[in-house]
Amino acid sequence: MSNYIVLAKQVPDVSQITDNAFDPKTGTLVRSRLASVINELDTHSLALANRMKSESGDEKALIVCLTMGPPMAEEVLRYSLSRCTDTAVLLTDKALGGADTWATANPLAFAIRKIVREIFEGDTDYYVVCGMQSVDGDTAQVPPQISEELKIPC
Repeated sequence: MSNYIVLAKQVPDVSQITDNAFDPKTGTLVRSRLASVINELDTHSLALANRMKSESGDEKALIVCLTMGPPMAEEVLRYSLSRCTDTAVLLTDKALGGADTWATANPLAFAIRKIVREIFEGDTDYYVVCGMQSVDGDTAQVPPQISEELKIPC
């Protein structure tokens, strides 16, 4: 039986950017001025995990959605639960705010290990499914960094 961990990220809705969305002094995006949505590539990850589970025919397999962010990132988890996930995990701590790619990948890898231990009851037959990158970071570094941290193929 294979289980699935889908990584999802809450991002600003960049389709709604206006001039008011930027700080005139710094030129940076003020996230609080935009609605938050699930990263588009992560919606495809949810669909892929659901399809993989369906095609495996294993009704006991679990799909867990994991996100790291502020408490309001719970919205992404609610969305994932409405789509296909069996359970959802929010990794949140003010210390994680503004994390770079390594400071994102490391706690996510730690959370994945905990999910495997506690939710999958130690079953190491699982897939981590995630979008290649997020619209608000565009580095595409977090998935391979998680892979390296977990010592699994990317």
